[in-house]
Amino acid sequence: MSNVNLVVTPRARVTAERVKDILQRIGNINERLGFLCTGMELALERLGRGVGDASDQVDYFSDVALEFEIAAHDLDGVVRLVNKFTS
Repeated sequence: MSNVNLVVTPRARVTAERVKDILQRIGNINERLGFLCTGMELALERLGRGVGDASDQVDYFSDVALEFEIAAHDLDGVVRLVNKFTS
């Protein structure tokens, strides 16, 4: 059986750290979007059943839309980072 020796260069270490950062950021964005979608589903169900004040629902949807915009901006930042990383 032969032994394999891996040499981790500073560049490889930086690359691994960047990949880890990218994956973590994508995971965070995915988690936030999942919570937002679940919240929207529940709010739509409540709205459909006529539960709660309509103005509260509108405010909630406005807040969720802002969170989607922030998540989209964060995702755009990740895409730029990946493009920079791979170019």
